[in-house]
Amino acid sequence: MSKDDGPFGGVLAPCDMCLEVGELVTLDGRPPQVLRVGECPQCHGSGHVHIDCEEHEVDDVVRGLPPTRRQLAVRRMVAGVGMCTDCFGAGAVAQIDCDADRSPVRYTEVPCPTCGTGE
Repeated sequence: MSKDDGPFGGVLAPCDMCLEVGELVTLDGRPPQVLRVGECPQCHGSGHVHIDCEEHEVDDVVRGLPPTRRQLAVRRMVAGVGMCTDCFGAGAVAQIDCDADRSPVRYTEVPCPTCGTGE
């Protein structure tokens, strides 16, 4: 976001409660049991959760977010077939070098630090 677009509004993170759908299906436990569809109480139907932060705090906030249920499921599946969960079997991971303004200046691939099978 450029400085001309107005004040910084924070970070939008995917809602983990409704898996980014915005609706939550619940089972009403009273007889007769009925499935009820309603607005997700965590994201209020948007599918995303707003996290207030300053622009200079974004990197720390994003790094501190826990993995979503979807990310955890993918990691379990990848690990279940014997692939490295960091590089997904590629043997290398991306490294992006940035200048002082946090603009990307160079993209390189480095050997995976977990499985070390990169060239």
